[in-house]
Amino acid sequence: MPRATGWTPNGLCSLFVCDIASFGDQSRTDLHRHKIRSALYEGLRRSFDDTGIPYAACYQEDRGDGALVAVPPTVDTTVLLTSLVQRLRAAVRQHNDVSVASARMQLRLAVHTGIVHSDAEGLVGTAVNHAFRILEAPQLKQVLRRSGAEVALITSERVYDDVIRHGLGLVNPAEYRQVELEVKETLARAWITVPGMSAPVRPVPPPPPTIVDARVVLSAVPTAPDPPRSLPAPALSPVTVADRSSELEDIVDCALRVRQLRSRHLRDQIVAELPLTLATKIRPRRSDDDRTDLTAIIRTCEDHAHGLPDLLRVVRQFGGDSTQLDDLRKAVDELRPA
Repeated sequence: MPRATGWTPNGLCSLFVCDIASFGDQSRTDLHRHKIRSALYEGLRRSFDDTGIPYAACYQEDRGDGALVAVPPTVDTTVLLTSLVQRLRAAVRQHNDVSVASARMQLRLAVHTGIVHSDAEGLVGTAVNHAFRILEAPQLKQVLRRSGAEVALITSERVYDDVIRHGLGLVNPAEYRQVELEVKETLARAWITVPGMSAPVRPVPPPPPTIVDARVVLSAVPTAPDPPRSLPAPALSPVTVADRSSELEDIVDCALRVRQLRSRHLRDQIVAELPLTLATKIRPRRSDDDRTDLTAIIRTCEDHAHGLPDLLRVVRQFGGDSTQLDDLRKAVDELRPA
């Protein structure tokens, strides 16, 4: 039901709608869902208020696994696309950092502008329908799932034409990619972005290059054959068991600082994307404790040919480059051969 506010939409306004991805997943209990919903509404209230748009002055409707917020026409739409989204993204990240895997969340967001009307039951209008249709775009769901980001945003073509393509305010048009979507009776063009990504988002990103010994080489380029066994091996400095254990612990420390590996939900997806022979060896060694689980994954990868480079490749595929991932790559490069 609509929440009581001092303003009721009847005419042109901006619509900000959100949906919790995989809210009904079987791994979640009702307690998890209650915690997630509480975090969502707390994040919405704080994000709107901190942006300078009083949440109490907006019109809100609960949608079970999401929310509809109608914003007065006096509010600049660019703020919804930039400052508000970034604050909400931070709120989701902070919630996820202190939550178990089943209580973490990702949000799909949509922004549209249009004419709406209200009655005793809530809002009605083509604009409302369109906002929720683009929110259900398969491309948006795919981008959010594959990126592992906290939020992914889709806007209507009208918002793109009126605001984004002109680069108004803090909006960067280069961060958006056009998609053609078909949801129910709706055939439309929309625009997607994933805030916080180091590069512009593409709904179907190309496979990343394979990382081998910190040198990026195309997987299509044949590698030189291994040297004959009769050749003498290069001289190596002695490595004790304690030394190697310490180096692996350093790698685990770096891995815990990488968002994609710190999240149990994303770790499960990353392991699933590893080569089958490697993933099969990892699964029996998994643990509910984050550090123990990461240690098992890294030790198994270290024992497998190209296991650590494969792990770096998949982590990069899920979240792009970051300072923390660079630190992890350096730690892997410094690991001396056994």
